Amino acid sequence: MPRTASSSRDAILAAIDATIEGGELSELTATGLARKAGVSRRTIFNHFASLDEAVVEHCAQVFSALGNAILERDTNPETATVADLFHNTANALVEADLPEQIAYFDQVINSFSSRQEKTNQLFGQVFGQLSYAFQTGLQQKYPNISVLDIRLTVGSLFLAVSLCAREWVPKYSPVPGHLSRKAREDWQENLQHAFARLESGLGR
Repeated sequence: MPRTASSSRDAILAAIDATIEGGELSELTATGLARKAGVSRRTIFNHFASLDEAVVEHCAQVFSALGNAILERDTNPETATVADLFHNTANALVEADLPEQIAYFDQVINSFSSRQEKTNQLFGQVFGQLSYAFQTGLQQKYPNISVLDIRLTVGSLFLAVSLCAREWVPKYSPVPGHLSRKAREDWQENLQHAFARLESGLGR
């Protein structure tokens, strides 16, 4: 029985996950993934414009649990304000184990990208996709807050995370499962500083 489009896409993403979990990062190629997913190279590019796009989607899926944490925070949606939205989202990001996640992203992205410019671009794409996905869920949870305010709030917070990651990764060259206490403390300090600046207003 032929696979449906959605099952082929899922198989490709599962192949990326299995390749990474198995430590076979050199196999993060169209040929390697096609073999592991049981599809053709052409099928991969029918679903994704590039291998970069497939890896970005995988990384965003790994991070999807964070979206649930944000959406599940106790707030009365009918009376919530933009300030509530900001604090709920910011607190969830501060409390999440972002250093470990970012170390994972860095390991994956660097396995097929040796250029820092491209690495930064892919980091931005991962957080951009996460931001967009969360905005959709938040629009349903906070119907009294305008779409523009949700996009501004969530977009600015995730941009801050992305920028902090670009500063933090080159400084510590993090390895998943082996992060130093100093690296974690520095991450938290930088992220809280960035969020405090956003909260107080950069123009003040």
